[in-house]
Amino acid sequence: MKDLTNITEGYDEELIAVISAAVAATIGDDIGKFKVKSIVRIPQTSPVWRRIGVQEQMNSRL
Repeated sequence: MKDLTNITEGYDEELIAVISAAVAATIGDDIGKFKVKSIVRIPQTSPVWRRIGVQEQMNSRL
C-alpha cells in the first residue's frame, strides 16, 4: 500500500491492512485493484442484548 498517509491519522496501519485484506477477500479481488480512501465507524443501532445473543449463537457453533 503506497498511500496510507491520507487515512492513517488516528488509525493503526495494521488495522488498515487487515480491513483492506478483508475487503479484498470479500469481493474476491486483488488488494492492488482498489484503494481505501477512508474508514468510518458505523454506530451500532441494535440493542446490546441482541449483539450478545448473536455472539453466543456464533460461539456455540465453533
